[in-house]
Amino acid sequence: SGSIPLTVLTATSPTGSGQANPNSVLQGENSVLTVIVTPGSNPTSAGIAVRADLSSIGGSGLQPFFDDGVSGGDAVAGDNVFTYTTTVDPTATPGGKALPFAILDAQGRSGNGSIALTVQQPPPPADHVVISQLYGGGGNSGAAFTNDYVELYNPTGNSVNLAGWSLQYAPATETSWTSKQPLGGIVGPGEYFLVKLG
Repeated sequence: SGSIPLTVLTATSPTGSGQANPNSVLQGENSVLTVIVTPGSNPTSAGIAVRADLSSIGGSGLQPFFDDGVSGGDAVAGDNVFTYTTTVDPTATPGGKALPFAILDAQGRSGNGSIALTVQQPPPPADHVVISQLYGGGGNSGAAFTNDYVELYNPTGNSVNLAGWSLQYAPATETSWTSKQPLGGIVGPGEYFLVKLG
């Protein structure tokens, strides 16, 4: 009689961590979603697949990620980094999203996690004239222009009368507005208005 020593190893499931780049986007913008997989062990995971539920941003509920260096995935096949470039649907609701993903291997094991992505609140439509450019180095040694200037832009659908408006400015060392340039004239919808200064 005798005995045979045997160690039974515990199998582990694959795990993964997810990230989005960029992790905060506007509706209609792209983000590269990545899942970095740690294979299961005993035996080591083979045939790893990753899929995610992107329905909260207007995508597929079973979106496969790629690890083939061709179909939008990373450049190194078999390195357990899975990616997918997604476009956030223009109708996706703003706010923080946790995009769930699942990892499957050929041994029948699975793991899961989520990718954090924020859909930004779209900026409100502009309802006023804005400063589109300014130049404060006019006349200085090596300056590109002889005068300072401020360029205004009207992003609205209506003409804006600048009567009664003014530009006010001060050097960085001052604590109050020291100069005032009265304005006048009409800026049409989508038009620019150039103000020549000192």
